[in-house]
Amino acid sequence: MLIHKRVTTIGQVAFSEFTVDFNILSGWACTADGSSIDSLRVVLPGGNSVDSFDYRLGVLVKGDLCRYFPKNSLMCDSGFEIIIPRDLLNVFSGHRLQIVPSLNGEEGEPLEWVWAPALPVPEDDLINLVGGGGRESFLRVGFEFLGHFIHKAKLSSDARVLDVGCGVGRMAYALAHYLESNAVYEGFDVCEESIDWANREIGGLHSNFAFKRIDLRHDLYNPKGVVDSLEFRFPYVDSSMDFVFLASVFTHMSAPEIRVYLNEIRRVLRSGGTCLMTAFIMDEISISLCKQGKSSQCFDHRWCEGFTVNPERPEDAVAFEEGLFLDWLNQAGYELNGLFPGYWSGRSFGHSYQDLLVATVS
Repeated sequence: MLIHKRVTTIGQVAFSEFTVDFNILSGWACTADGSSIDSLRVVLPGGNSVDSFDYRLGVLVKGDLCRYFPKNSLMCDSGFEIIIPRDLLNVFSGHRLQIVPSLNGEEGEPLEWVWAPALPVPEDDLINLVGGGGRESFLRVGFEFLGHFIHKAKLSSDARVLDVGCGVGRMAYALAHYLESNAVYEGFDVCEESIDWANREIGGLHSNFAFKRIDLRHDLYNPKGVVDSLEFRFPYVDSSMDFVFLASVFTHMSAPEIRVYLNEIRRVLRSGGTCLMTAFIMDEISISLCKQGKSSQCFDHRWCEGFTVNPERPEDAVAFEEGLFLDWLNQAGYELNGLFPGYWSGRSFGHSYQDLLVATVS
């Protein structure tokens, strides 16, 4: 795993609440071993700190944010509330903010958020195709991953980015508040309705964002598709991307399909390019926790070199042993830079719900 010189923190910004006199930004943050942070700092683009606010630490996490937390997890008690006077709303509105947690004077990984983003949010029926949870979840997950892209994968604001399985543009929405006009975003997905919305509502305002519909066959998401995923070639030229990411894609694919995708990602990445992917990784800890019934996903059934929660519909959720998955990365020419465990397995603490892997190519 990557070792940071500063204290390693985990967390998310959850949502904003508006009242008559002030606004509250809520979320949670603690260290990677569960220790409570002791201060927060709000930073605007350019590095300027904002001092005109109060905050509270150690409050109970609100909303449905903690529904996947492990039972009795201390993460539930690591909530924060930042109280911002309404007269500062115009200063923040539409701007990317960083909430920087600290412990004993050492700053951890910043949490990303945009206060009152200008882009429209899709309707719930489209959000349901990428995990549900409505507007709150759409924004929370998108900006959570923007933080992972910037701070774990070192994404630059002028990069050429490929989003594999982009859906309705949950990650693109957040990236639109970070990538500069000379950057390039490309995304593809099987859902035509989602792609149409993303091209209209995101691509219509950001000409450097483009979304493609690919009629890939998938038993769950597109069973009548005409393109075989084992023969699929990404519609992008060799070495054309700086950064490729897949969020909750490999968790719904077979081992042969994953190996095809790893080779295609390797092909379109430039030398030195980076890939961030999520997966369910079965290591000693997650295997033990699953056997104890502490995992939110019970991978009890062997399927296609890995494990599934549902043998009737195996692509609902798929996990793979850590050594096997890392062998695939190595064989495809990747160097692993970081493996950040999630809390799906029942770990007391995690960087995200699913496990995060960051790898580069030479």
